[in-house]
Amino acid sequence: MKFLINFKLLAKFQLSLFFFILLVSGCSSAYDSAPIEPPQENNQWISVQGVIPSHVSANIYPQYRSSICKKPRAMSDGTIGTTENINKYKISVQPDPNGRYQGKIALHGGSRCDWKLYKIVFFTLPNEINLYKDRLPERYQQIDFDSVGRSVEVSVIQSEKTVYNRPPISLVANYYPDFVFYLPEETKSFKTLFLRPTSDKKKYTIDYNINAHGNLGTIMFSPTVDMLYTTYTINSGSKIERTDKTTFYYPNGDMVGGEYHLRPYKFYDNK
Repeated sequence: MKFLINFKLLAKFQLSLFFFILLVSGCSSAYDSAPIEPPQENNQWISVQGVIPSHVSANIYPQYRSSICKKPRAMSDGTIGTTENINKYKISVQPDPNGRYQGKIALHGGSRCDWKLYKIVFFTLPNEINLYKDRLPERYQQIDFDSVGRSVEVSVIQSEKTVYNRPPISLVANYYPDFVFYLPEETKSFKTLFLRPTSDKKKYTIDYNINAHGNLGTIMFSPTVDMLYTTYTINSGSKIERTDKTTFYYPNGDMVGGEYHLRPYKFYDNK
């Protein structure tokens, strides 16, 4: 068998490949990055502290951006432009035997990118899922569940004003467990323990003056999970056959179908 080679097409491909390599090579220098390396001297700090219960784990993600180290961005006209680069790191909270922890997060992330803190994400995840299963009917306690956590964010914004003796910001991070799964169990792999918020999500902000020194403020992060208020959601049937059904089960014994969302936390207290 013979293969015919279109040399014109091959030449175009090689030329395109050359420009692609040139573009990528240029990106490595024009869109480079550097690790977050906060200087210990002449920096500004945000303190974080609180209590972590034994049945949850908590992670904190300080997020930084840089207008010096940029990254590529596809523009609407097909060209390649640039935009601010984003970087972050993970803090796995390790509380003491009483559940307490404290630490601080740097405003200036350092390095040649001159990273600046712009957001802090506080993440709560169920720990020891078996502890949560006690509120499920016994016939469902043998299911092997995955888990999904919840987050709350604090925006960090530069301001012209200087705030002294700022009161601590107490984050509302109160949740309850909700198990979601399909029946019959063998038909689907989706078996998940969610943490649902007990109230509407709030927005939090710390503003700072670039000329201020030392501590910019304190964030109190003490997540809680109401283990006594455990809900579970059972899905069954087939969407293709239009037999799908969702039923919500609540701690007061209510069993509700035909609704699209869980009812508000402790809704029955308002009846």
